[in-house]
Amino acid sequence: MLMHTAFLVITCIACVLSFATYTVRIPNGENVTYTNCNNEEIVWQQVGHVANEHIQGDPFDRNAFGKAFYNANRAWTVQLCSDDSDGDGISNGEELGFPSCSSSDVMKWHTKPESVLLTKPSGHPGICEPNEKTPIDVDCDFQNQNIPAAICPSTATANTAP
Repeated sequence: MLMHTAFLVITCIACVLSFATYTVRIPNGENVTYTNCNNEEIVWQQVGHVANEHIQGDPFDRNAFGKAFYNANRAWTVQLCSDDSDGDGISNGEELGFPSCSSSDVMKWHTKPESVLLTKPSGHPGICEPNEKTPIDVDCDFQNQNIPAAICPSTATANTAP
């Protein structure tokens, strides 16, 4: 029993540390925030996952950005930068503060990250955040239905008219 418990603890530590290694594989990975339903800004270092250290949920479930990152062989690429994984109308690069998705800037970021000018992240690339660029046919509530932090209690009142 003791060996089994020790194995589980070591496995969990390895998983947590592996998430940290992915954080440095994307621009501003350690600076991504999300403003929740209570208007609280949460630092979200597990950018590719539906849960983080503050939000309950399966830490292994990936959000749309996490799936795209995985499909890009866990690397920052021109395509991943240019894509809008969460469908909110803003590219992953823009949301992460890496607005230039040119191949030269992506290559520079891989070889000498400090030489690339990053801005403050403007959003979360895995959580659909409605904004003026969000396409009319995108329902962010539907897109975010598996992300606990993005599910807000309804503020609508029921129609009680006869």
